[in-house]
Amino acid sequence: MSNTLYYDGQNEFETELYTEVQSILDMLISKNRKYKNSVSEPKRIFSKADPIEAINVRIDDKLSRIEQQTKNNMSNDEDTELDLCGYIILKRVVRKMQDKKDNKIVDELDESIQRSPITERILNK
Repeated sequence: MSNTLYYDGQNEFETELYTEVQSILDMLISKNRKYKNSVSEPKRIFSKADPIEAINVRIDDKLSRIEQQTKNNMSNDEDTELDLCGYIILKRVVRKMQDKKDNKIVDELDESIQRSPITERILNK
């Protein structure tokens, strides 16, 4: 995103949008604090799935619930919709964190290889 837009309260739709997104952010931060980073740093007691795959399973569960509610002409549960939005955001955040971690590991390996005596011998031949 190149241009950052700021909420200015001038438009009813934007006010509702801001309020909704803020409520999702509040929920995510509250749950993250309550469950001690369990999404990005799972305990791995039963499941050995990586965090992204675990989030994908949760997303599938929420979509399945919404599908069943629709098939059975039940009203959609707003909590399920909020959870779905939250898991999609969490997936993006965890993926970015993993990418940063992976890039840091690659950078450290590159530095280690460059300082290696073997690398020096190869370069000095």
